[in-house]
Amino acid sequence: MDEINFLNLAKELDERPPVTEEKIRTAVSRAYYYLFLKIRASLESVGLKFKRAAEDHDEVKNMLLKTDITEARAVGLSLEELRRKRNDADYEMEIGGFGFGSNSATLAIAQAENAAEQFNRINRNCLKEKIRVN
Repeated sequence: MDEINFLNLAKELDERPPVTEEKIRTAVSRAYYYLFLKIRASLESVGLKFKRAAEDHDEVKNMLLKTDITEARAVGLSLEELRRKRNDADYEMEIGGFGFGSNSATLAIAQAENAAEQFNRINRNCLKEKIRVN
């Protein structure tokens, strides 16, 4: 499955009335996964290896945050913020509306798209050389 399908689903949920908490939560979650999977696949395409496990989320984020490439760090911060939103959307059931308004999905989708565009402008081979793998 291509990660763009997650973004398309997020948009479909966001654009189709009525606005419900379930749709907002799912759209926020799918927006995060779109960005995460896009970045991980791109990093794999230049030879970086991942375990394909839960720790990949932090590993991908940290690879971006620990470079000296300003744009990569900005994408890492967006990924980190979207993951926090995704965790709230997926796990914080006791929070009515999980602390988000009716435009939360729209904002998460825009953030994911903007971060993906910014990531696309980064030279992957340069990024690979700048990544500090722990």
